Amino acid sequence: MLDGEDIRITASNLLTEDENKDFDRFIAGEITLSGDIESAVANAMSQDMARKYAATGAIALEFWGDIALSTVSTEHVKDLMWFVQRIPALHGKKHGNNRFVKDRQNATKREEIEIADLHDGTLRAEIEADELLPLPEKRARLAEVLVPRLAMTTVGHHLDRLHAIFRNAQETLEYKGQIRFLTNTKMQQHIKVQNEKNKDPLFFRKEKPKDRDSWSQDRLRKLLLSPIFTGCGFVSQRWKPGTMIVRDAKYWVPLLVMTLGSRILEVLQLKKTDLIVQDGVLSLQLGITAEHRVKTSDSKRVLPLPQLLIDLSFVEWVHSLPANQRLLFPSPAKGADIAAISGNFGKQLKTLFTHLGIADWHEDFYALRKTMSSALEDAGVPENHRQAIAGHAGGTTINRSYTRRNVSTLKSELDKFDLKVTVGFSERLGHPIIESCDLLAKPGANVEVELDADDTARVVRIKSTQCGKVLVHARSIDAHPSKYQIGNEFGCTSKELAVRLRKISEDYHLCLV
Repeated sequence: MLDGEDIRITASNLLTEDENKDFDRFIAGEITLSGDIESAVANAMSQDMARKYAATGAIALEFWGDIALSTVSTEHVKDLMWFVQRIPALHGKKHGNNRFVKDRQNATKREEIEIADLHDGTLRAEIEADELLPLPEKRARLAEVLVPRLAMTTVGHHLDRLHAIFRNAQETLEYKGQIRFLTNTKMQQHIKVQNEKNKDPLFFRKEKPKDRDSWSQDRLRKLLLSPIFTGCGFVSQRWKPGTMIVRDAKYWVPLLVMTLGSRILEVLQLKKTDLIVQDGVLSLQLGITAEHRVKTSDSKRVLPLPQLLIDLSFVEWVHSLPANQRLLFPSPAKGADIAAISGNFGKQLKTLFTHLGIADWHEDFYALRKTMSSALEDAGVPENHRQAIAGHAGGTTINRSYTRRNVSTLKSELDKFDLKVTVGFSERLGHPIIESCDLLAKPGANVEVELDADDTARVVRIKSTQCGKVLVHARSIDAHPSKYQIGNEFGCTSKELAVRLRKISEDYHLCLV
């Protein structure tokens, strides 16, 4: 090229027609994967989505390296998704960092896959070596010990976010190349074909999907009678029994989600002004005002306040909040992006429920929403009413108008979800409390008594009618007739035995036989 010569003219014979048309982009160079990820994170709609873009981007960078976007093909994406579906479900959680140690390095995803594969291979070899075991038994044993990998739903989310990262390049970085490579269905078909290639009768892909189930009556009862609602010892340790009841988000939010079937974020965004009287019915507005983030337009609705919340003086509690406070539950929202509030609060409740002994993989806090809807279905509530209550799409029905017009009807429908809770007023605390919950009928137990010559109890035996387990077997001690031996315990007085029997009667219906 000579001095003063136009570079566009000189280079025109070396470039394609498309490159000549967009010469400035050609000169600027290729858009790299890292540059696109950085842009997608910066332009994300929320901090939560930015975090998700960064996570998917980090996996793509580790697998591909910092390549030019224009070099990515459908086959490249298939290979990436094959890699992603091999990642352990608990990846990134065993780094050993805590509030005291924060500088330990995470293993790469490739390293985590290798560790999981080594674990699976070692255990498989042990099981496979036992020639006495039939094939179904070997598969059953493998299912218990294999490392769960990412659920296919999660793998699909990574594919969707990868496409979103490429779409960002098109929208903000003037990228002209391909931005969508695979449908979710074709991705799953590719993974299935790859898995079936080796024809290995012992091979199967283990994952740990979360199929949210309605809470069992036993779990609901344990929550409602837990120290959260009946009295705890410390604000920071609400699983420990005590005399204190703290009526804040950890008290009210589970009750609201349980009795309204609402989403957690909907409840955490509630303001004092969302408590209204609609057609003479105390009600809550969900997602109505502009600042509320809602999942869909159908989420905007007005729901009657359930009777249990009224009985527990929720209305009086709202009116007692400081005049300058807007949100009902400001604490969970502190320092968090709107989209992350429910996740952060959900983790707090998961810790609390674990201490209470009611944490469950499938019956988690988010499944409380499903519990109410399932109960209303069992009670014969029409589907369009259930959809409106839950904030789901209801055909041509606009939930906001429909629920506002039919709040009286929805009140009677909601109250069909009977938690069988007895509420009484506590003079000491100055507000109503949950006294009992009869959701689950007590199991039965038979009481067998053998009398001595003087009609005193010589032997007392209590046995469960459901499983036959002996709950108490007490016999009087010959040398001390007024004392009893219970199991390996000697010298139990008749009064102590009576206390033990009374305790058993709290959990069982006793029947003298």
